[in-house]
Amino acid sequence: MALHDREVQDVISVDPCHKFTWCLDACIRERNVDVKRSRELQGFLDAIRRGQEQVLGDLSMTLCDPFAINFLSTSAMKLVNHTVTQEGMPRDQPVLLLLLRMLALGLSAWEMIETQDFREPKLELPLILQFLPAMMSLIVDDQVRALNVKFPVEERDTASIIIDHSGPPPDMYDAQVSQSPIAAAMAMQYTLQTCKAKDKIGLMRVLGILAQNIRGHPFEDAFLHSLVT
Repeated sequence: MALHDREVQDVISVDPCHKFTWCLDACIRERNVDVKRSRELQGFLDAIRRGQEQVLGDLSMTLCDPFAINFLSTSAMKLVNHTVTQEGMPRDQPVLLLLLRMLALGLSAWEMIETQDFREPKLELPLILQFLPAMMSLIVDDQVRALNVKFPVEERDTASIIIDHSGPPPDMYDAQVSQSPIAAAMAMQYTLQTCKAKDKIGLMRVLGILAQNIRGHPFEDAFLHSLVT
């Protein structure tokens, strides 16, 4: 980015990752991925052809930067919350799918470099069709509990809330967190969200799942730091 700012054309004109990295850096600086920039980023990824796969190694190393991983996961979490508000489905959110695609690439960077197998990891269907809807159901539960507390004591439906909106997470949530580093990264962001909301019940529902499945995850140290501070 310093070379771009200084307009060192001898370098940036031949760097195949320059435009992608510049666009990603702009998104991180602005803390937002708008539709225009998402199309630029997706267009670059889609334009990689057979024989150019090694570029994926450079892109993955760019995306595995801690700031990039944090940006992608927090931005994806915001879109999940927005999808809940709009009563939509994750599979219908192209920007969310792009963020998860880039997150998958960043999380697989070291394995890709070590094996020299430059192939983009595919987003598994259970992640999109089962895990994210399960997470959305947890968010709805959190909202229902928060709304119930605002009612006068005599009008609260406490028994129903405990039974229907405070139980264990869906089985698919647990299964995907243990199998998918992308799901684990998203689960960390959701857990931090419950902490910021001071939602004790929401936190206790999911914290135990993370404790068993994030050891060795690239985002583990950053998550634990954010959790305790």
